[in-house]
Amino acid sequence: MSKIQMKAWLMRGYGEKFKPAIISGVIAISANIVMLLVGHAVHIKTGHGGLLKALAIAFDFYPIPWDAKVLLLLSPLSWKYIFHFFVGIIMAIIYAYMVDPALGERITVIAKGAAYAATVWIVNAAVILPFLGEGFAGYRVLPLSGMIYFAMAHTLFFILLAVIYSKIYLRGSGKTLQNIV
Repeated sequence: MSKIQMKAWLMRGYGEKFKPAIISGVIAISANIVMLLVGHAVHIKTGHGGLLKALAIAFDFYPIPWDAKVLLLLSPLSWKYIFHFFVGIIMAIIYAYMVDPALGERITVIAKGAAYAATVWIVNAAVILPFLGEGFAGYRVLPLSGMIYFAMAHTLFFILLAVIYSKIYLRGSGKTLQNIV
């Protein structure tokens, strides 16, 4: 995209969604990661890196470059959380540019977040985890407590994302938020 095309894109209003998406994404994925770390600390097994493992298998690569000496300082779990963080930001951008406009004013902000959470959870539970041999929602490798805790952390991310994005985006646009709940 040339500088002129980028400027035209930003002037059409698309750029005004980017900053709120990034800010809300950082906050929501940080809360999600903290919740997952708390679960890990109290020995709730929630699984780690399903999407990362699926991509590595599907595209026949190992995305963690262990031969780079500096990168050896990070554990595999650290890499998984870094990847998780970036996926969260991508999910926030998708929310801002596709999900929020598609759902419009028909449903509340929390319902938008819950609908997005349910859609992504179903893809993970019914496609990604079975592809890895873990069964629907990971039932072959996770205890029920882990599946429930993961679903809660997952849903927290999407609802926080929707609420924070709506508040930031609407504040910048001069509109008021009518439908949170």
